[in-house]
Amino acid sequence: MKKPNFIEGVIVAMFASVSGAGVYAAFAGVFGVAISARLTLSLLCSAYLVYLLWRSPKSTGRMTAVLFWSVMLFGSWLTEPPFIVYLLTHLASLWLVRAFAFYRSILSALADLALTGLSLTVSLWAYLNTHNVLMALWSLFLVQALFCLIPRYWQGKDKSGFKRHDDRFMHAHRNAELALRKLSAIQ
Repeated sequence: MKKPNFIEGVIVAMFASVSGAGVYAAFAGVFGVAISARLTLSLLCSAYLVYLLWRSPKSTGRMTAVLFWSVMLFGSWLTEPPFIVYLLTHLASLWLVRAFAFYRSILSALADLALTGLSLTVSLWAYLNTHNVLMALWSLFLVQALFCLIPRYWQGKDKSGFKRHDDRFMHAHRNAELALRKLSAIQ
């Protein structure tokens, strides 16, 4: 499956922020602010995880990601850390799942980690300036939508200045040359 694009990410951000603000408002009257913030964050991040796994180009590891997410959710509800730690745990877990599901290089995963940190910073800034959950969620997921701009396989250059030849074409090309050498050595 093709990697999501930015427009799709904006639509997901809009849906997540509006539905998250609605869920938070509905739960705040019933459960209180603290529990409803945690519940809303867990529901939104779980829905975002399902979206990421659905759009992932990799078909393997999805059950492992769901198991990892379930253990993380259970552990964070059981230990009841401060909200900022709870938020960091959810974002770090989403980053790990996205790094394994969408990227093939460490540089790409680290760029995504920086993007996750930026999204957290922008979201906290938006909340502290507006005290509006909708704006905080919109900021968080809008910056998260930029992950589609990070290349899947970001490779450096070797000492000669040329790209490394680790792609499938070069592997097939080397195999074909090796086969030709073996054929010419037989005759």
